[in-house]
This record gives sequence, C-alpha cells and structure tokens, in this order.
Amino acid sequence: MKTDLDQIPSFKETLASVIPSVIPIAVGMAKDGRPNIIGTGFAFEFSEFFATCWHVSNYQDELSGKSESALQELGLVDNKLRIALRGPDSYLWREVEAKTWLRGQSEEHDVCIYRIIGLAVPPLRLPQGNSFELGSEVGLIGFPMGLILQGDVIRPYVIKTIIAGG
Repeated sequence: MKTDLDQIPSFKETLASVIPSVIPIAVGMAKDGRPNIIGTGFAFEFSEFFATCWHVSNYQDELSGKSESALQELGLVDNKLRIALRGPDSYLWREVEAKTWLRGQSEEHDVCIYRIIGLAVPPLRLPQGNSFELGSEVGLIGFPMGLILQGDVIRPYVIKTIIAGG
C-alpha cells in the first residue's frame, strides 16, 4: 500500500531538479581571470526574473561606482555583472545587464529581484503552503561570496540539514 511518503522525492532527486534554477552571481573579474563571485540567485515564475539578496545588489552598486585604480586595488579588472548558466558539463559565464525590478531598502529586507531579458534558466518550483515542520529535512544550496574555484570548475555548496526550531 502506497502512502504520502512514497510521493516525496529523495534528497538527491530534489537536488537534481533544483540545481538548474540556481545561478552564481559575480561582479567583476579578478586579475587571474576568475569571476568575483558575490552570491547566488534563482529563477522563479518566469525565466527572466531571478531573486537574490539585497547585499548582493548593494555590493554590485558599490563596485559600479569604483574607478579603475580602485578596482585594481581590490584585485579586479572590471566591475561587470556576470552570471553562470549551467551547461552540459560545467557552468558558462555570461556578462549580463540586469534591471532591478524590486529591492529591499536595507539588510533588514534582504531581497532583490532582477530582470534579465533573454535569461534562459528554468524557474524554481517553490512548494505551496506550509509543508515544513520541526524535524523536516531541508537542503541549502548556493554560491557564497568568496567561493574559491577549483580551476575552472564551479559547483554549488550543498548542505542537508533539518528544521530544528520555529
């Protein structure tokens, strides 16, 4: 006899379905040719819209106002916004021009919604309702600021944990 638990995908299956929607965000290129990763975004609803954090867009604003010499002091050769799209074997970096669609006013409202015309990322399907309770397994996935790349290989950090408090 099948139960509701039989309908729940495994962590591995869920991870495989989520990863294509999660993208690394970089502002600037380091002198060694590696992108300056500052955070994570994910596509939602429509593939041209993606969510990230206010602090990511704020850092982008800070770098966009820097002179070439100030960027060089930070070890950067430019301050362009880049995202990496998942290819068959790796992520491929692409310069983009994002339009800020919605942004929180401060770190207290740590959200920013960008729109990138022509972005082709599958939207993340978010669960409806409150299906999480104490002890539920959850996964965290992303590309944190300061991520050290292993050569040209880029992989998201993935953490599996449980909801331990309310």
